[in-house]
Amino acid sequence: MTTTNMDFVITKDDKKILKNADSIVFLYRAGNSRIKCNKTVEVKGYKTDVTESIHVESRTLAYNENEQIREVIEGSYTINFAKSDLEWQSILKNIKVNDKIILEWVAGNSNNIMKKHNLVEDVLYMKIKRNDKVELSFNIGNLITERNSIARMIQTVMVL
Repeated sequence: MTTTNMDFVITKDDKKILKNADSIVFLYRAGNSRIKCNKTVEVKGYKTDVTESIHVESRTLAYNENEQIREVIEGSYTINFAKSDLEWQSILKNIKVNDKIILEWVAGNSNNIMKKHNLVEDVLYMKIKRNDKVELSFNIGNLITERNSIARMIQTVMVL
């Protein structure tokens, strides 16, 4: 099931979906972000996986790498054990009905030492917007990899 709320306002059902998820996958592709919430439920004695998605607002930023202008094309980050992840549970307590969630994908957020060793850091932030003002900002995750690694959290392409 996927919510189609294009105002990106968190509903009571969205909050329940986020709270009950066993794992959370943050995804970005083709200009759109969504949060996939996965949980295991028992139906007639059998366990089955259920996935529900919440569409949220997106922002992207790709720092220049080697003097090349880059554009974010996709990204993903997973919280595997969401119910026992204390940081995620703290973030959940701050999300209210009618908030807007903005996922901000930042590619190539590196310092000179990292660049010297051909490393790059990708970061995912979650911003919570209330009353048309960003009230809270959280670092959901970051990943440091080699610059051209396919394991990067955020994939970019060179802009011609």
